[in-house]
Amino acid sequence: MQNHRRGLALWGGTAGFVAAFVAALMLILPACSSESAAPPERIILILIDTLRRDHLSCYGGKAPTPNLDALAGRGQIFSNAYSAFHWTTPSMSALFTGHTPSLDSTDGMKAILWNRDTWCGLARFFKPDPGERCLPRSLPTLAGTMRDAGYWTAGVTSNLLLFKPAGYARGFDAWREVGGHWGSGKGELAEDAPDWTLRTGERVNEEVSDVLGSRPGDRFFLYVHFMDTHDYMLAGIPYAEGVAKADAAVGDLMKRLEELGLLEGSVVIVTADHGEKLGETHVVPGMPNHGGNPSFEELLQVPLIVSPARFADESKILRTDDVFRMLIEMAGAPPPRKSDLAPGELYVSEWTFRTYRKGRWKSFQSRQQPKAILVDLESDPGEITDLADRHPDVLEAHRKRTDELAASFAAKNVSKVGMSPQDRERLKALGYLQ
Repeated sequence: MQNHRRGLALWGGTAGFVAAFVAALMLILPACSSESAAPPERIILILIDTLRRDHLSCYGGKAPTPNLDALAGRGQIFSNAYSAFHWTTPSMSALFTGHTPSLDSTDGMKAILWNRDTWCGLARFFKPDPGERCLPRSLPTLAGTMRDAGYWTAGVTSNLLLFKPAGYARGFDAWREVGGHWGSGKGELAEDAPDWTLRTGERVNEEVSDVLGSRPGDRFFLYVHFMDTHDYMLAGIPYAEGVAKADAAVGDLMKRLEELGLLEGSVVIVTADHGEKLGETHVVPGMPNHGGNPSFEELLQVPLIVSPARFADESKILRTDDVFRMLIEMAGAPPPRKSDLAPGELYVSEWTFRTYRKGRWKSFQSRQQPKAILVDLESDPGEITDLADRHPDVLEAHRKRTDELAASFAAKNVSKVGMSPQDRERLKALGYLQ
């Protein structure tokens, strides 16, 4: 195992010395694997919304991210971590359930209707029940499994789409929604949608401190969701500055945990829901920012840091739904269900495209046009050149596999109601609608 130990930050006094000593000791001790290591006393999952991995200095990025580097320095980074989707709600549903999100309908040429009931991407699990909402009640959740494994569970989120009535809070003993007045218990916003200044990393960490003050003990699973990188445009700052703000929020969180004596004995996992398009040009235009359609690599490549190191293979391809299994394995819970996908493959069922990757090859199959696109990520990492005519055998294999997956993921019991005014207000508050 290659452990990355660059820029170990000292989070204060004696504790900083101890951290440095432990990091040095790890150089001479064999790294453990989750199969042999006992479950940690605490598992802390940090989600940084809209974070590209190529913007972290521990991944070779130019912008300094000292606090994330410090975590990587005493742990490990995974070089092939991928988002399950280019939007937050489907990606987080994969993280919280271990299932691959999909917008496929029973008509393969059409996507399902997009609303707050379906935007989790798991509508195929809905029962014929008008009360089903977004995260299907039939699916065990990450938090619920952690609680069954003996952890007190707490979640602090600042993304307005991850609200309690949609099912994201299920399994959490404590659940906090940061960002102002989110509205009624039915998940509806108040008339005045909250603005981004109410969900900064500083406010999130204040809420974390408060929720930890009510913990019944020191064995817990904590999920924290930062929006500072996502909100770079709303704040009128460059993307790199948004990344720096999120890094500073992580550093502040680590200090707070250390001050409470909760950092030692914890495993910290940092990842993102998806990346961001920053002006790149590709074989087809696609949508700006993280609109996808199709999903290019800058949207799907996300960081994954585990600190301290727990796993032997840092190079294998891990999707968001694989992180669900990683966390459950770490907690010592019974082995979770197998993935919906084969090892190493990635399938993103979008509005207008089906994006499929296996090995070096990646295809974009439009729901509206018969011609599909094929790129070779080894020779063309920028996804600029269409090689479909040169490798028809590869494209045909992709078509066949995509059809199989689309059929298995097709949603049947889907609401035909469009977005409500409250849905639009949520999207507006996040900057997706004007």
